[in-house]
Amino acid sequence: AVLCCAVLCCARAHVSQRTPEWAEWFFAFKDFLYVALADEGVAVEAARALEALFMALREEAVPTFSTLLSALRMVFPDGPPVCRSACVTLLTGLARAEPPFPAAVASLAANLPPELAHSELSAVVDLVRAGMATAAHSDAPHGRARRGLRTHLAEEAKCGLQN
Repeated sequence: AVLCCAVLCCARAHVSQRTPEWAEWFFAFKDFLYVALADEGVAVEAARALEALFMALREEAVPTFSTLLSALRMVFPDGPPVCRSACVTLLTGLARAEPPFPAAVASLAANLPPELAHSELSAVVDLVRAGMATAAHSDAPHGRARRGLRTHLAEEAKCGLQN
């Protein structure tokens, strides 16, 4: 719990400072943070810390999503409700965030085993499918209106992290 809280505080304080040291640290400790998603005592803090690190590291964080998939297998379908909720909240926020996260979550959702895809993660799968359908039917998938919504949702998610 202490590690997750420390990471959360540090990542928030230095979110604009994408340094090689943060990426190096994240790759060294990612397993601990991902496994913490399966611990009902720290799952919420772990999800918040991961989200803060993802937002700071952006593209550099995406290669770790294979480890995230392994963590999801520990949580779904029968893990503690608080852990399942923290994971769904994390993935929903990432699916609604600025690139590269929507595509990364879509790839993760496409690789979910059936027992995970039909769990509470189905809400994330549905969100990803809806987002892909919207992009496919849009003349300008990265147009001003869509970018405005993503920005609004990202700001809303940041406010949620600050509470």
